[in-house]
Amino acid sequence: MIKTTLMAISAEGLENVEVGRLQAYLSENGYESDSIQLNRNKDIDEYYSHLDLSSKVYAMYEYAESSVYPETILCFAQLANKIKAEIADSIIVLGSKFPSIYYKEILGDERFSSIDYIILGESEYTLAALIDCVEKNDDISEFVAAHKNIASKTSMDDKEILNININELPLPDRSFLYNKNFGNYYAFIYDSHGCTMKCSFCTRGQFYKFTGRSAESLFSEIKKITTESPIKCFWFTGGSGGSFEDPGGELGVKKIRDLCNLIIEDNLKVSMRVYLRSNFVAKVDIDLLKLMKKAGIHVALVGIESGNEYDLNLLKKGTSVKNNRNTLKMLQEAGIYSDHFGFMMINPYSTPERLQDNFRFLDEYQPHDLDNYVHHLVVDPGTAIMKRIEKDGLLIPKDDFLKQGPSYRFMDPFAAEVSEFLHKYFLIHDTETAGISTFVFNLAPFLPHGERFEGSTTLIMRKRARVYSEFFRMLYLDMDIGSCERQYDEFRSILNSFDMELALLKNALVKDLIKFKIM
Repeated sequence: MIKTTLMAISAEGLENVEVGRLQAYLSENGYESDSIQLNRNKDIDEYYSHLDLSSKVYAMYEYAESSVYPETILCFAQLANKIKAEIADSIIVLGSKFPSIYYKEILGDERFSSIDYIILGESEYTLAALIDCVEKNDDISEFVAAHKNIASKTSMDDKEILNININELPLPDRSFLYNKNFGNYYAFIYDSHGCTMKCSFCTRGQFYKFTGRSAESLFSEIKKITTESPIKCFWFTGGSGGSFEDPGGELGVKKIRDLCNLIIEDNLKVSMRVYLRSNFVAKVDIDLLKLMKKAGIHVALVGIESGNEYDLNLLKKGTSVKNNRNTLKMLQEAGIYSDHFGFMMINPYSTPERLQDNFRFLDEYQPHDLDNYVHHLVVDPGTAIMKRIEKDGLLIPKDDFLKQGPSYRFMDPFAAEVSEFLHKYFLIHDTETAGISTFVFNLAPFLPHGERFEGSTTLIMRKRARVYSEFFRMLYLDMDIGSCERQYDEFRSILNSFDMELALLKNALVKDLIKFKIM
């Protein structure tokens, strides 16, 4: 029997649930396979040294939580070249969310010439079918041409993303997670495939059909992980899925309440991070949120996205500014950390007035993430927002699909100037700056004195948030880009000092977590 090697690369050695579940599926169905999860900070030769070169099929999967990490997918391209140079008849497959959306761009790019096939959507059935084809020495080109969920350089038309009911698939193989050498402190939980919403910018709701797991199934997985490993911290993420409250409405409330009660009744001490929508949170009883906090849901990331009604309608968020305000107020009242939320400051239809409304919203809530002040709408192929932008003649074809730069023109000249400024000074850096605060609020509850860490973190983050607000006031309210440019170096220097304070605080927290045997 031929062997398949599954591999993932992430920036911090994070668990890749997609690879873990593929490993479990292949093993359960009698296929010979192994999996490796690599840290992106290593070089290609280091990756290569971990490979079993007796394998015939090499399947590569990027971390699925974000649309794309260009460095990761380019690492795969280089690794594929090295494998092909050594084993010319090897079969190299690419999968996960980003390749599923950008398969034509990838297969048409010379940098990815060693990638043979891309699997679209959930991979389990398609990868197994490909392995069977290779095992039988059947014509792979005929197989790919006839299969709707796999593409090659010569077969890209009439393809579609495969949706598999999440309840048909096994729990992930957790071997990587249990390896103490990687220092994992949390596990990802896939609670759904697809999404019940159809946000105009998001591929999850538009290309993936919703299927969700029960509270009992989720509790069983959490309990198993806490029993078999030191992991106590969990991050609910559908990968290609939606929000924690899906399927929404009373069914969503029941799922959340049932899961929380199971955790509380079992006296299970865990900490969880979830995604929530404002059109859900704003309408539930505060008692549900307090129950969530009691069960260990300490962090919620809400897709606020905008502080003005026009943008919310453009993005088809199905919510309102009023709901956004109520949501943040209720989560704060329940004691759930939500000072880090999703927000899109600028899009091709932005006007000075809408940018000002967005800024005033941020100025009121003082979020902990620099990204909120600079984030642009990202346009993926096939989405409703891309079709609108293209129809309005604003779409700019990229010279490189991996670039995260502007892919559209702006209706308003000031919005265009703001975008140019943000790309020059900010979007060349990592602008997601709430990582340490999220880490603290996820882990500190396990310590007897954890509230001290939360208080110290909040104090630093609030000071830094005021610095964000003061700087971007010049940009969005005063409309004075020149002053922003002149004060940028001082602004960056102040941020660096906050980074040092936060790093010291995180180090102190980690030491205590080790001392109390939490990590």
